[in-house]
Amino acid sequence: MKKLIFFVFFLGLNLQFFVQADDIKEFEIEGMSIGDSALNFIKKDYLLAHKQDWFQ
Repeated sequence: MKKLIFFVFFLGLNLQFFVQADDIKEFEIEGMSIGDSALNFIKKDYLLAHKQDWFQ
């Protein structure tokens, strides 16, 4: 019975139906959305220092 209650509680926390956006640009996490420049949030020097080539 405890497992069932835990499962229902866990499921309820993970199903977040209130997150809806009609357009992908409307979806936002911590003030950042798709299409925003990374330079608005991180310094250019940091970006250049941590640049990685993913397709080597």
